[in-house]
Amino acid sequence: DYTGGVGHWLFEPQSTNLIINSDYLSDFSGAATNTFDASVLNPEGTYGAARVGDLLAVAGDRLKKTLPITPSETYTGSLYYKGEGTNIGKTITIYIKRISGASSTSSLEKITLTDNWQRVEATNTFLADNTTAALLVRNDSDTADEVLLWGAQLEQNSYATSYIPTSESTVTRLADAANGAGSSD
Repeated sequence: DYTGGVGHWLFEPQSTNLIINSDYLSDFSGAATNTFDASVLNPEGTYGAARVGDLLAVAGDRLKKTLPITPSETYTGSLYYKGEGTNIGKTITIYIKRISGASSTSSLEKITLTDNWQRVEATNTFLADNTTAALLVRNDSDTADEVLLWGAQLEQNSYATSYIPTSESTVTRLADAANGAGSSD
């Protein structure tokens, strides 16, 4: 990055994507339909995304991935979303919620679908008795019945880092470093 005559680098911390099979959300489940659509061009520039439908069938949690978490820590979930056809301009809600223990505060992210891929993130600081949580799509008085999703990520961090793809297991990206720079600052 070059700003005002001074060069800047953006370094990311070490982070782990806890979602397995993150590209197509194949490990997610719920009342919504979740099918792989090989005809959709995803943000990576390859073909394939999750086509999630029947979002208006009932209110509540429609599609989710439940995972163990470390109590009293902050987690951020993120994923890419896109609308098509009559769902453009309509809304869906994405958030992270506790599954076990007392209720914790989560950022509910109501998003409006466009025909472009966009990334959304939701953060939750969990309580001492929260040991499992879920990244999910919810019908919270929303209007979209279908959405395309790709690149799900859940990480123990207060913000989303750049996407870390996974397949058969979690993946950890090491922290960026500027070796030989003369100063870690």
